[in-house]
Amino acid sequence: MHLEEPMTLRAALYLRISEDRSGEELGVTRQREDCLKLAELRDYSVIETCRDNDVSALTTKTRDGFERILELIQTGQIDVVISWTFERLLKTRRDQMRFMEVGQSHSTVLALVRGSDFDMSTANGRMLADIVASTARNETELKSERQVRAYRQQAEAGKPHFVSRPYGYERNGEVVETEATVLNQMARYLLIGWSTTEITTWLNENEIPAATGGHWSRRVVKDHLLSKRNAGIRVYKGQEFPGTWTPIFSKDLHARLVSEWQRRHGDGKRARSDNRRYLLTGLLYCGKCGAKMMGSAHNDRPSGPVRDKYRCVPGDLKRGCGNLMRVAVTIDHLVSESVLYRLDTPEMKALLVAQESRAAEIDPLRQKETALRDRLDEFEQERTEGLLNRDEYFRLRDGVRDRLRIVEVELSALYSSEQAQALLSPITTLREAWGANPLSWRRKLLSLVIERIDVEADRARPSYYVDGIRYKFNPDCVKITWRH
Repeated sequence: MHLEEPMTLRAALYLRISEDRSGEELGVTRQREDCLKLAELRDYSVIETCRDNDVSALTTKTRDGFERILELIQTGQIDVVISWTFERLLKTRRDQMRFMEVGQSHSTVLALVRGSDFDMSTANGRMLADIVASTARNETELKSERQVRAYRQQAEAGKPHFVSRPYGYERNGEVVETEATVLNQMARYLLIGWSTTEITTWLNENEIPAATGGHWSRRVVKDHLLSKRNAGIRVYKGQEFPGTWTPIFSKDLHARLVSEWQRRHGDGKRARSDNRRYLLTGLLYCGKCGAKMMGSAHNDRPSGPVRDKYRCVPGDLKRGCGNLMRVAVTIDHLVSESVLYRLDTPEMKALLVAQESRAAEIDPLRQKETALRDRLDEFEQERTEGLLNRDEYFRLRDGVRDRLRIVEVELSALYSSEQAQALLSPITTLREAWGANPLSWRRKLLSLVIERIDVEADRARPSYYVDGIRYKFNPDCVKITWRH
């Protein structure tokens, strides 16, 4: 009598590890070795290996490896799924139900390296799988509750919780003095007008390594300047607690950094760039129609050289007449020399820095600024929840924004003397500082002393020299309105 040989079962391996910081896949490699040993012991034919490396089973994102396992079962390509443990494959109730449903219809077996087999085609197999899954979820939830309570207790005690070493601190919260000095310099640069791009360039050009040892990016610079950690504040789920570590920034300095950032970039929903390319944009006005003049690269004829120019831009958006244009280098040179000449006297410097910082006036204004920004967030939330209609939302929002602008102007005025003192350093001459600092610094200095610049139309174009190059430009057509 002829006996048929038993059919070799087809298997797929499923490998997963929640976190792989090194990216070397060592965890899933170990799982694969153990799963292959089980397949060899059972004489399974492994047709495919599916993996989800560095992916949590609790994530809302699609697990490509798990989805491929379901596809192999549904298309009848495998009989067995081999996993290292039950939790590697199934952890959420949703994934468990999907697997059991498709496994039942295709008589799939789940074989575990560390555990028993579960036959999805039988009621007992599904019941046992359900019990194991419920137990695993319960253990996960209990662990999560313990961790949450421990994290909150740690936060309430003000203890540091640095997942990775932040710039300026060791993992235990001790200050790294050399890095703290760099952070304070970064803060000073931001307050005197530097953009985050210019600060990032300064860090990288001076080969100052980030906490990871690599290069800095604008986002990392911004995060470090605005982080409450540097002001000794522990944040946990939106709540703030005083930290036990030594702060690098005073709370006043941190508040000023946040306020300066918000003034430059607004509420973040429509961020305004602080990286202007032209020195006088925002200050320059067309003498014919009164519209602001914009900087742009322009050539007078198709074959001519491209030069930076200030233009009165026509159209409904800019509301300009479009009839005035000047070469940027000429006006930049004239205004720069005028400012340097005007400020190069002890009397003018004294006028700018005469008023001492009025901290008693700053704090109430800053609190008012915070309260107004909180109101804007409340209106946004109420509109999202349907508590405010469109017209009500815009009416309330615009009213608060108007009040916020007034507070910002008042705060800016109180900070201006300190900014001027930082800009007009007694260590170097103003002309040396002008040449050494970036465009944003120069723009900040101009805004302290100039209200506006009007460019009048003028047919006469005498010769005007900049660095030995002759231009046709009449300085008399430029009218500077000084603040001081």
